[in-house]
Amino acid sequence: MDIKNPERVQRLKEMLAGIGKESKLCLVYDIDADGMSSGALIKHAFEKLGLGFKLELTDITRKAVFSEENQQKIRDAQIDFIVSTDVAFPGFNLLGAYNSLLRQGVRFLVFDHHEYEPSMQGENSLLIHPVDIFGKEHSSACASKLVYDLLSRFVPLSEYEWLKAIGMIGDMNFLDYSGELKSIIGKYEGKEPQIRSNDDYFKTRLGRISDLVNSAKAIGNNESLSEMFRAYSGAATVEDLEKKLGKMDVTEINKQIDGYVAGFEVLSEKEGDIYFLEIKSGFYIGSPVSSIISQVKAGHTFIVYQRKGDFMIVNSRRQDRQYNMNDLMSLSVKGLRDSNGGGHLPAAGATIRVEDWGVFKQCLLENYAKVKVSA
Repeated sequence: MDIKNPERVQRLKEMLAGIGKESKLCLVYDIDADGMSSGALIKHAFEKLGLGFKLELTDITRKAVFSEENQQKIRDAQIDFIVSTDVAFPGFNLLGAYNSLLRQGVRFLVFDHHEYEPSMQGENSLLIHPVDIFGKEHSSACASKLVYDLLSRFVPLSEYEWLKAIGMIGDMNFLDYSGELKSIIGKYEGKEPQIRSNDDYFKTRLGRISDLVNSAKAIGNNESLSEMFRAYSGAATVEDLEKKLGKMDVTEINKQIDGYVAGFEVLSEKEGDIYFLEIKSGFYIGSPVSSIISQVKAGHTFIVYQRKGDFMIVNSRRQDRQYNMNDLMSLSVKGLRDSNGGGHLPAAGATIRVEDWGVFKQCLLENYAKVKVSA
């Protein structure tokens, strides 16, 4: 893919070269297939550069990845360089923690494809974003593609191309990069993949791994996520990863996902072309449920929500991209305390207090017409 901003790539090269062997590094990654795949790719690339990570952080709520507790861990480990991937700093209100750590002398290298935040470009911080690197026409390029395509310019990563594909499938990059994905999938299927619909990507060998990872995050604790990432980053081959993940039992999770997908018409409340579906489960399955049903019934918007403690976790999907889910979530949380929202055009999310659900829903309905995408 053509580079639109060679200066940014040169800055990345210089930043990587400037990391000393004595530097103490921390890796921060998101909890889904894209976050874990891109995180594993970063670990492999840095190992080839002779660099390792002293600390690795993620968080099931996403918004607490830079909590006071984790910031203390960063200080205790004397971290001076943080590499972050697939973490939406503006969307999850993490810019305050980011700026605080910058003031403490920590440098940042951030790979992200969510809302572009120009203030994250600075003397001690570099944001690698698809719009900035590849141009607006590639704004949907996920973190795994971004990390692989950029870091493979400096170190050989072709043996881990399958990680890139797993992340791309998980973030539904097949909507924009079907040819590239089919080519990679074919190498591991042993034949040309038979892709007749978007669902077929998840039925491939790499797609099943992506699905498993996104199901495993539904367990809802940081220990299970760390275990998953250790399997990811420790796997040398697809076969190795399949063996490691094969020990995980997500049967009940998938059973509940299938139940909500099959019954969403009955279980949902419908207003116009918007389906509101509440998840009542001990597993946090809103993300996979919303992704699946939005492909099953195109031309509609899906708002899938689930209570987690004092908060409501909201997932929004619109696969035909006629309405901008990022804008819808961002507008709908405005003015709500302890809330955040954002993501991408076809898929986004929000976290709000349970007591604010009624206000949030009303704001969403009022803002819906405003986020219709112009032809």
